[in-house]
Amino acid sequence: MKKIEKSEIQLAQDLCDTMKAALGAGLAASQVGDDREMVVIAGDYSSPETLPKDPLLQDQIVLVNPSIEFLGEDKFEWEEACLSVPDYSDVVVRFSNIHLSYLDLEGNLHKKNLTPPFSGIVQHEVDHLSGILYLDRLSSSRKRKARDTRHFSSVLCFSS
Repeated sequence: MKKIEKSEIQLAQDLCDTMKAALGAGLAASQVGDDREMVVIAGDYSSPETLPKDPLLQDQIVLVNPSIEFLGEDKFEWEEACLSVPDYSDVVVRFSNIHLSYLDLEGNLHKKNLTPPFSGIVQHEVDHLSGILYLDRLSSSRKRKARDTRHFSSVLCFSS
């Protein structure tokens, strides 16, 4: 068990409030300019097959220091959108099966194997902690389409 600081609990609450206000499904600390390793996911996604709601913020899922391991090479395609990229969505390829390790806000370690679509939600949010947007996961032609369709080139930088 790791001691979770009060400032981390406050960050989680702030992330949840921001996510709810923006009508989002998840939010990473890096999306609000904080470099701590934390992700919140809407509690609506909590179930025995996915992840439990956090013991302190009981209406949300909170992942502190999340770590993902891919289980096999199977992948799936699904449509993603993001609060960091308003009014745009596209099909992304993600690993189907992942092993997730993380701490909750009480400092308890959780380990869970996840499958689609929840494995995709977690990969999307944890990508943010490494500075990766779902647009970075698109093929070159889809990235060009996104740039042509939206005004991203003046707002976002993503690799080709």
